Amino acid sequence: MIRAGVAMITLLAVAPALADDAPPPPVRTEPPVVGFIDTARPFCYAREYDAAHMKSHPRQKVTGIALTYVPEKLFPETDEPQKMWDQYADAPAFNAIMAVTFAGKPGVALGGAYCRTGSSKMLECGIEGDGGGFNVLIQEDGRVKLVNEGGFSVAYPSDNPDEDGEGAFVDPKDDQTAFLMSETKGGLCDADW
Repeated sequence: MIRAGVAMITLLAVAPALADDAPPPPVRTEPPVVGFIDTARPFCYAREYDAAHMKSHPRQKVTGIALTYVPEKLFPETDEPQKMWDQYADAPAFNAIMAVTFAGKPGVALGGAYCRTGSSKMLECGIEGDGGGFNVLIQEDGRVKLVNEGGFSVAYPSDNPDEDGEGAFVDPKDDQTAFLMSETKGGLCDADW
């Protein structure tokens, strides 16, 4: 029995070292399907709330929300467009922009979202910089439901690129545990860094 215990401890001690020696996953050369998203094409799921909705949900602070994705993006510091789908992840994943407007605050708060497959009907997304996370579920009618159980952070862009902008938190306690969004264009879908 002691030998079996020692063998198990030895195996557990060696296992991380063996995992470090494993080859990295192959580089993806084609945009993957991530859950229900084909990352070869752009998309934007968004929702803007009218005055009647906001009046009937007085605790809700979010007046508009969008999750937007493009397959490639040109950044000011790069010469070539960068792939927004993850070529190197061991599971299919992509980078997107979360755009949010809040009652009583001008402008659009943004967050970098990293989404991966949770299942064929669900994405698991996190906001970069430990900004929390959310799940996105495809609905029967083609809309998506963003489920916000723990909350997530976004920030208003700063005029100074070396500084972080003012942060904002999408708190589920403020009647914001879920957002039903439709695929659309324009409006918050055009928000960018």
